[in-house]
Amino acid sequence: MDATHDSAQYSDLDISEQQSFREWTNEASHRQRERDEISDQVSLLRQKFASFNLPFMSLPVVTKKQTALDVFIKMNTSATALSIYDIVVAQVEAGMGTSLHDLVAASRKVSPEISAYYSPEDLTLYASALLQARAPTNATYMAKDFGSRLLANWEIFLTGVSRTVDFLEQERIFDAARLPTDVVIPVLVALWGSHR
Repeated sequence: MDATHDSAQYSDLDISEQQSFREWTNEASHRQRERDEISDQVSLLRQKFASFNLPFMSLPVVTKKQTALDVFIKMNTSATALSIYDIVVAQVEAGMGTSLHDLVAASRKVSPEISAYYSPEDLTLYASALLQARAPTNATYMAKDFGSRLLANWEIFLTGVSRTVDFLEQERIFDAARLPTDVVIPVLVALWGSHR
């Protein structure tokens, strides 16, 4: 690749930085061999940074400080990736000013027995997708309007949770261990919530 074609690939800022680097190496060393060695080392470092996968999450400017802090802590100190639920929490809190954690905690108070059947956090996402007539997939959960529609259907969701627990207890099914599959729980929540 010739130098003209190579420089066309870089932005004006990159060209400016390369020129500054050349000037610095000329001042730092008067021997060509040393300048070449420094240049080779910098090229290796630049290549590492150019190909390094640096994960980041962009949060809206209106994200609450506590939410941003929680996201930062999870991404940087726990060595665990953010879950889809964490991302939806951030979207709901940033976009609607409502704490999804508080809503889920409130749903636990309304129907504490639901935890014996399904994780309330996961149930919130899965059943909310079904109530929106969407597939319960990551693409659905990441949709821009998922959080607002989740909140719009919140009372229906709570009704579905309560009726599902009542139904399962009437059927003498008291926990997930007695179910052939737990996939039925979000479906029941969506059905019982929508049923008038």
